[in-house]
Amino acid sequence: MRSSLITIALSAAALAAPSNFFSPQCVDSIAQISASGTNFDLSTGAPPANATVPVNGTYSIQLHFCKPTTPIPSRSKTLQVLVHGIGLNGGYWYSGFQPEKYSYVRYMAALGFPTLTVTRLGYGNSSHPDPVGVVQAPYDVAIVSAILKAAREGNFLGATCAFNRIVYVGHSYGSIIGNGVIASQPKLIDAAVFTGYSHGEIDASKISLIPAATVDPIRFAGLPDGYLTTPNITARAATFFSSTPNSYDPKALAFDFAHEDIAAFGEVLTSAYAVVPAPKFTGPVLAINGADDILFCKDTTCSNLEAEKTFYPKAKSFDAVVIPSTGHSLNFHYSAPKTFCSISSWLVRRGF
Repeated sequence: MRSSLITIALSAAALAAPSNFFSPQCVDSIAQISASGTNFDLSTGAPPANATVPVNGTYSIQLHFCKPTTPIPSRSKTLQVLVHGIGLNGGYWYSGFQPEKYSYVRYMAALGFPTLTVTRLGYGNSSHPDPVGVVQAPYDVAIVSAILKAAREGNFLGATCAFNRIVYVGHSYGSIIGNGVIASQPKLIDAAVFTGYSHGEIDASKISLIPAATVDPIRFAGLPDGYLTTPNITARAATFFSSTPNSYDPKALAFDFAHEDIAAFGEVLTSAYAVVPAPKFTGPVLAINGADDILFCKDTTCSNLEAEKTFYPKAKSFDAVVIPSTGHSLNFHYSAPKTFCSISSWLVRRGF
């Protein structure tokens, strides 16, 4: 297995937007996704050693499919499936704030990639079931696995064909879910890009979460207290943005906070379920973090990212990229084009 750790410092020319970096043609839909899984009994307020509670059902999941703006035949059947983290929703990938700079979907569309953005169970316009008993890591893995199977077959609104290759791109908890997917079903995807993530415990004191309905009683009206969110813009910045001066536009932070989403208490308690080795995954893996990510970096160079390769012993290749002056929410920093360019360059090197 090939591996590398790269700290990015790209030239202005390398970061130039693709020539036709305009809004792609996209289709929004609500898919009915059925899945079965085994969750944890959280009645004591903490997960036991084993998951023992069967969970099954059919839930509404918000999807956002975008066609490429540059037709590239070799990429027309390679679908990137994008999965967000906690406190966010699918809009993290197709930001309405200066999309020519901050939209990953628009960037990849210009490079010939179709994308399918998933707004996870409990978020956005997707179903909001019990945030403790249902929205847990095991069932999240089951739901996303079902979406990936449907995605490969082209069974979603807007698709006109099946897809030969699936590139999973996760952020934060979305990366945790993706890791759980390739650990349990290693043939389900062809390549994994995990952003804002590394194996290891998260210091919960670095995340401030309170019931969402108390933060925004209108937008989160009717949600039980098990649906949480960051309480104010100061807490949002401290957790998700870099502490390096002038590393992000204050308007980007304001936009992000205005569009913040929830975190389900069940996810918070059970995330460790999916933070495991994936010993049978044979596709390439890319890990990419901001150097100032206080949740998943152990030092100012995020040197722990290189050790991630040990969790994917059969991967075709493993590469790690650290983006300077960047916090946890990579897509909302001035360095977002560096992140996007790093991923697209990696995809080229790995034959996508």
